[in-house]
Amino acid sequence: MRQANSARLLGLVLLLGMAFFPGMSLADEKTWTVNIRNADIQAFINQVADMTGRNFVVDPRVRARDVTVISRQSLNSAEVYELFLAVLQVHGYSAVTSGEIVKIVPNTTAKQGNVPLVQSPDIVGEELITRVIPVENSPVEELVPVLRPLVPQYGHLAAVSSANALIVSDHADNIRRIEAILAHLDGAEAEEIEVISLKHAWVGDILKVLQALTPQQAQQQPGRRASPRDGRLSMVADERSNRIVLKGDNVSRARVIDLIRELDVPSTQARGVQVIRLSHSNAKDMAELLKSFVEGADKPP
Repeated sequence: MRQANSARLLGLVLLLGMAFFPGMSLADEKTWTVNIRNADIQAFINQVADMTGRNFVVDPRVRARDVTVISRQSLNSAEVYELFLAVLQVHGYSAVTSGEIVKIVPNTTAKQGNVPLVQSPDIVGEELITRVIPVENSPVEELVPVLRPLVPQYGHLAAVSSANALIVSDHADNIRRIEAILAHLDGAEAEEIEVISLKHAWVGDILKVLQALTPQQAQQQPGRRASPRDGRLSMVADERSNRIVLKGDNVSRARVIDLIRELDVPSTQARGVQVIRLSHSNAKDMAELLKSFVEGADKPP
């Protein structure tokens, strides 16, 4: 009997400083104004369970903390749960949904706690989820070092080269931020095309030099999916107009264009061989005509 009275007394002490004022919204939905000062987190979890109707399983490592929350507006059950998730994150805990159960665990072990895979973009807030983010143009190996500082230590970020995708375990709001950054980084510039006209050199000769200096996917590793930028530059010779057609990202195209400008210069050799393709005349007849001109020029007057 004495132990039962002590337990009830302890419960009253834990609820001191907690105030949940129920109310009714215009749509007859029950709301609460939450004001908590220096309350025990276990008591806070119990109250949230009553208000939201959710079932919580609390990890033994979730210890008592002084929780303070001040709300000036009435909150419905969904808004109370979002507030609850934010409080957990501030104090180093996470809520991991598993079916009808929500497990409250420390952040350090949350990613091993069967974090649900959620692909729907409608999930927002502080809920801890896992999402697979496909990447269209950029190689995921280059994106991981850029995005890793945005993921907390208790989160998870990994690249899957075979699918060119990222796997992220983090709070839903932070995953949305990562997706927004990816939208800027993973541009479609690899589809841009540029045509370069040559003034002096023959396009066939220039193309051979460029292909030797910029090999494409010949060294691709066996069993590895081709990354969108492994062969990010394509080159085609338009012999009819003596032009080179480039397809690739801005950086690769600019590097090759600079090389083309260096190669497309007049020949400085006194003697050499040059191939001239004729559009209309017969090559044999033209050669005989030019030969007679050269022989006539060599004869003394």
